[in-house]
Amino acid sequence: MVRYKGPTATLSRSNLEFFQILATFHQNQQSVHKIIRRIVEILTCTEVYLQELMENETYVFTESELAEIQKHVEKYPDQKSAVMPALWIAQEKFGWLSLDAIKLVAATLDLPYAHVYGVATFYTMYFKKKVPKHLIEVCTCFSCGETGGPEMLAYVKEKIEADEQGFGKDGKIWARSAECLGACDSSPMCQITNGRYVHHLTPEKLDSVIEKLNNDEELPYERIPLSDQTVVD
Repeated sequence: MVRYKGPTATLSRSNLEFFQILATFHQNQQSVHKIIRRIVEILTCTEVYLQELMENETYVFTESELAEIQKHVEKYPDQKSAVMPALWIAQEKFGWLSLDAIKLVAATLDLPYAHVYGVATFYTMYFKKKVPKHLIEVCTCFSCGETGGPEMLAYVKEKIEADEQGFGKDGKIWARSAECLGACDSSPMCQITNGRYVHHLTPEKLDSVIEKLNNDEELPYERIPLSDQTVVD
């Protein structure tokens, strides 16, 4: 029996060469992506550093702030566990977590800067660049995504004339989307500057929120009664 191998063998060699080319291209593409990511990181750090130079702010904690941090340290066997509340205190004081603010927390807790920086950059509730005073964070996940969350976010951004970063035109309010905030039964909803929740959003309700924030007024607590969970036979 004669076995014809010519075209098959040629095709196999072609396929091998083709996949080798693809593998080389993929490796080069990964290298390019790594370089681009590194450039973005450097530019981001440069932007933050320039902001710090322009502000020329002194980064120190007061005695009362140090006492508050110490209370958190005493709660845990390892003071690494106090990193998050210490970062929170720093953000409340300075408005955002600059590189110097992160270094201050690291020095206060006697921890490596890299460890504190890693925690700060992992969580979105820590602001790594200077932002407006008030944040309207509209949930666009799960229930809120189906009950008007994206539309409410678009309304807020249009109302404050937000730029690409979500920063309002007057520099006082900014807006962005949020993952699930755990209030699906009162959707659509939002969170104000990592604090107060506002439920059952409507354009009119958001108008009132924006007006109060522009006037630096505290938002009233909103009581949400539990829904009747009785199973009807």
